[in-house]
Amino acid sequence: MATNRTKLTQLNRKAATALLLYAGFIVAFCFLWLRFTVWGHSQPVAEEPFYTAIPGVSMEHLPPAKADAVLKKLNVRRCHCGCMRSVASCRNHHDSCTESIAAAQDEIDAAKRR
Repeated sequence: MATNRTKLTQLNRKAATALLLYAGFIVAFCFLWLRFTVWGHSQPVAEEPFYTAIPGVSMEHLPPAKADAVLKKLNVRRCHCGCMRSVASCRNHHDSCTESIAAAQDEIDAAKRR
């Protein structure tokens, strides 16, 4: 009876050791995969300058206080085109973006109504 218990204990130790090694291998593989795919591409984002002019958008009819408020909003609000820039930055860098011009015009129209 003692030999069966000893064999069972040795078998359980071998199974636990194998399980621990397999789990360690899987965790190490996942870490390396993440490191060289997702984590490896993260770049620090450079701070965007504050844009005081937005090409293609006229703010002539707004009072200076409202124009400044609109510029602040457009320098913070993100463009929906997928460029990961603010609306003001997108207008200054991408002349063909229709999303940024629509967002800027919407913000100006909202400021005129207030």
